[in-house]
Amino acid sequence: MEAIKVHLAKEYQEILAKPGSRDTEVRQLLNEITIGETCLFRSQGQLDALKNVLLPQLVQERNKLGLKKLRVWSAGCSTGEEPYTLAMFLAEEREKNYPGWTFEIRD
Repeated sequence: MEAIKVHLAKEYQEILAKPGSRDTEVRQLLNEITIGETCLFRSQGQLDALKNVLLPQLVQERNKLGLKKLRVWSAGCSTGEEPYTLAMFLAEEREKNYPGWTFEIRD
């Protein structure tokens, strides 16, 4: 939005929907929000946030419902390293901190 000097999300949405500029701007947007590489354990910061913030919160909420199962979606993985990273990470976390839990990964 900054690059094309748009200040409101609604204005940007209109640009994305406009046939004349849609293809170019959508391509630019996708280039900004995607990562053009894939490897195992690529983003330690994301894994730290999953371990220290998200996973404990999600497990706490599921426990309140009497559930010990969590489904995780690995979006936009091209060759599979991301879901494999999640599988190894969650297996280790289950062994250390969440015995009896089932983690399911979708890609």
